[in-house]
Amino acid sequence: MSTWKDRLRAADVDVEGAIERFANKEERYIKYLKLFSSNKDFSDLITAIENDNVEEAFEHCHSLKGVVGNMGFKKMYSAIFEACEILRRGSMSETSCWPASILTPRPSPAG
Repeated sequence: MSTWKDRLRAADVDVEGAIERFANKEERYIKYLKLFSSNKDFSDLITAIENDNVEEAFEHCHSLKGVVGNMGFKKMYSAIFEACEILRRGSMSETSCWPASILTPRPSPAG
């Protein structure tokens, strides 16, 4: 039977590195995994994009970059990093082709 750590590793999550960033407190990491899908930056990023507000979109994207980086979500981090750099240049032209995985929060795999 796979554990929650195995499921995260299978999704290319750096579980060990993330737990280390949480002061080696596994229970703290689990707490934030459970809270991750309710992060308002996802919906606020979508709203900013819909409103063509590049500055606000950048703020929320940059915040997400830090969160997913700390959580060890390597694939999502790469996608958000690229999106953040586009927004940093003041461009909204490529936002319509971003994968839904950037703009849709995932349910927590921990439990």
